[in-house]
Amino acid sequence: MLHEGSGYSQPTPSNRTGRVIHARAAAVAGPEPARGTVGAMTSSDYYGRRLGLPQDGPGSLATVGRRLAAVLIDWALAYGVAYLLVGDRLLKTGQFAALSVLAVMYLVGLAISGSTLGMAALGLRVGSDQGGKASLYAVGMRTVLLFLFIPAVIWDADGRGLHDRVAHTIIVSTR
Repeated sequence: MLHEGSGYSQPTPSNRTGRVIHARAAAVAGPEPARGTVGAMTSSDYYGRRLGLPQDGPGSLATVGRRLAAVLIDWALAYGVAYLLVGDRLLKTGQFAALSVLAVMYLVGLAISGSTLGMAALGLRVGSDQGGKASLYAVGMRTVLLFLFIPAVIWDADGRGLHDRVAHTIIVSTR
């Protein structure tokens, strides 16, 4: 593919979409993985490396197991609070009351401290992927997408859910 409009007639590499890319960038980046796949991780790669996070300890990307455990703790707490609020009707009216309590727990907890009770118990915190605390908009967006459930089960190469990517948030370990 020739780079148009530059006056050069030397061929330049292009990616699979046909866009011209710089030769040095192509050499550094290496070959692209096949469409729909994630590049193989090497022994020096780890979840969060591309985001500039440490491999482990405080500030590292939280593991899927700890995030799932935090959700289960939060769900159990929300279910208990909903049962206290509506009693036996909770079983008759479905899970809407518990889901509503969980949504409020997420919105309030993440907006105030960056973590829910379950996250705090396991040493996790939600922050911005640019560093610092997540904005109220990001917290709201993340919560809405999380309750759609589908984004939470779609992960990227760093193990972040789609809801975190869209909201520009990450869940990191605090200890």
